[in-house]
Amino acid sequence: LEALLLPTSLLQACAEVVACEECTPMGQGHIRAQPGRLFVSAQCFLVSATDLDEAVITRGADGLVSCRCGSTVGEWQPPASGGAERRSKRLLCGESWRKGSACKAAGISLYKHRISLPHTHGESGLVDVLQDFSEEASVGAHLLSLRANQGQSRFVLLPGAPASTPSDMPVEPRLASSAEALELRIVVPDLLLIGPQLHEDGGSPGDSARTQRAAKVYYRRCSCLDTAAQGGTQVVVPQESFDAVCTSLDSWVERMPPSQTDRK
Repeated sequence: LEALLLPTSLLQACAEVVACEECTPMGQGHIRAQPGRLFVSAQCFLVSATDLDEAVITRGADGLVSCRCGSTVGEWQPPASGGAERRSKRLLCGESWRKGSACKAAGISLYKHRISLPHTHGESGLVDVLQDFSEEASVGAHLLSLRANQGQSRFVLLPGAPASTPSDMPVEPRLASSAEALELRIVVPDLLLIGPQLHEDGGSPGDSARTQRAAKVYYRRCSCLDTAAQGGTQVVVPQESFDAVCTSLDSWVERMPPSQTDRK
């Protein structure tokens, strides 16, 4: 497959600013999947349905793509005859590259945090190129996108209804660290964390440094009926993503010094 980068939201905004009134606007369907090409966005891969094995994936009428185990791995654009309610449903991927004119040529957006991309890396053997695209990272990217587009910094995360799984698949118990809802406020949207870093015998840093993009947030667990959290924008995420966010936030609180956390 030939890999191509999708245009960013900043590029699209600049194109709309300089376009004249007679130019065709960059609407929802200006990017379409093409056989033999892989379009890459910040959170998804856009591929043509003809490049995927239809025996291992299922395209649902709700616009979601699932694998044989029942896990949701992406999105697709159902035919327009599904009604206005289906077309107005907001999914994770941007609508600008989810359009497809026919089922055979329809584009399928695969979530980076739900798939793996093995790659041989020297002596390390096979490594997953997408290992840093986690459930909690996808939720964080979505909240940062809402903050940039709508100007909101305060959110209330709510877990969605558990997805139905095949009868022969085991049901994972809900994590004890989860909650009914999570009130979250973004304080610093962009941080660059470098480390931890191991030092060699001579005192020089080794090759263990790792760079991570993060955001500083304040959060608290709350009830879904908590009136104090009503001012935030409500965002419903899958149950497994909600549990991952709770676990990750608690893990960062334990690792950070007390001076950087407000523990009550």
